[in-house]
Amino acid sequence: MDCGLCNKKPAKVELKYLGKTICNSCFIRITKRRISKNIRVNKLVEKGDKIAVAVSGGKDSVLTLRVLAERCKKLEVPLVALYVDRGDEFAKKCGNIAEKVAKALGVKFYNLSFKKELGVSMADIIKITGKIGANRCSVCGVFRRRVLDRKARELGCNKLATGHNLTDEAQSALMNFVKGELKNFSHFGAISPKSGFVRRIKPLREVPEEEARKYVELKKWDHIPLPCPCRIGSLRFNFMSYLEDIKQVRPGAEFAICKIGDELAKVSEKKLNGAAKKCTKCGELTSREVCRVCEYLTFK
Repeated sequence: MDCGLCNKKPAKVELKYLGKTICNSCFIRITKRRISKNIRVNKLVEKGDKIAVAVSGGKDSVLTLRVLAERCKKLEVPLVALYVDRGDEFAKKCGNIAEKVAKALGVKFYNLSFKKELGVSMADIIKITGKIGANRCSVCGVFRRRVLDRKARELGCNKLATGHNLTDEAQSALMNFVKGELKNFSHFGAISPKSGFVRRIKPLREVPEEEARKYVELKKWDHIPLPCPCRIGSLRFNFMSYLEDIKQVRPGAEFAICKIGDELAKVSEKKLNGAAKKCTKCGELTSREVCRVCEYLTFK
């Protein structure tokens, strides 16, 4: 069967939500165009910016770093890569890949760690999760966000890019729907609002996870192909399965869910006025009286 777009090359990639199967060349072209449009329309990269990229060594962060390295070079926007080592063997392997990719692109690389920045080891995270009945992914995520935000501010960055793709966003929306947490939509979307925190940007926000994976594989770019083991058993891990079931019935569900999420983000931002405060314990920026990091560290 020929490509459903160019009608010249063999069809290789099925896009069910479009009702087409296309060739690898067309897939690369339309995916790159979709990412570029997201960056342009939502003003994710502008002259005068200094951008940090959170790199994990996985497919999404590698794709994000490569896309932004090209874009920032054209606009003469400074770019740095931040990696956070949580202190286990899997993390070390990821860090090696992340550093290799950054150096190949000529991007300044910073290898940060929970131990150095927060005095926390993987053993501490396991201990904390056991005491509070949470999963490692939640606690690790809170610590990681603190380290990234702090370092980005220290380096004078006004934006922090993450590798969140369309599937990640749809999963987050579903989780917030089910938990009834409107406030969590205040940072939903391709770019977070101005609130005191370094603004988050998501260049891959319009790209489904399987397409991000396919893109990186076709380009033969170095990356860690395995998901983080901390995700297993997390609430997000369960919602991954729910979303896959929904997509079997409605292939374009991720786009539709995120569209509704964007509308709720407007309501959330207006209603909650998400300006950051200072934690009463550590003085770091937070949306609460006592930040999650300080809360978790009491169980160390």
